[in-house]
Amino acid sequence: MFNQFKRLFLIFGTVVTAALFTGCSAQFWDEGAPPYSVTAPVYRLAGPDDICTGGGVFFDFYNKSEKEVVFINVCMNIYDSGTGGLAFAGASELTCGSSCHLRKSQKSNFCVSLDEYSLPGPDESLFIDNFFISRIEYSDGSCWNDRLGVYADLYRKEA
Repeated sequence: MFNQFKRLFLIFGTVVTAALFTGCSAQFWDEGAPPYSVTAPVYRLAGPDDICTGGGVFFDFYNKSEKEVVFINVCMNIYDSGTGGLAFAGASELTCGSSCHLRKSQKSNFCVSLDEYSLPGPDESLFIDNFFISRIEYSDGSCWNDRLGVYADLYRKEA
């Protein structure tokens, strides 16, 4: 009896696992290359012409799709360069959305504002790791998603 139960459980587990992995590409991320490219994100204090007042994470976003981008959502981890630990207590992964209007083949500079956090002093610095675009919305109402960070770039420096 116990062996029959083990066999049934193994078969059921295999079928469920296969069903989950078969649907993953459609559920969590789009297949193929992402419809954008980004430069390495950097933290810096804001200048007089920047959209952030204190400081933020700056990067360039290039729209490689045929559609107009109207919104992007960014996910990242931010670390203190001095300690190597998380820069902001209780904020292991930051997510931020930004409205925009980028036509096909257009590039724009973005700033993810960190003004709501306690920013480091001028002698301290932050670095970004596991940076990825998690969602892109287009003017036609369609979306591109990467909820799992499949296209994440790792920028963490080794100490």
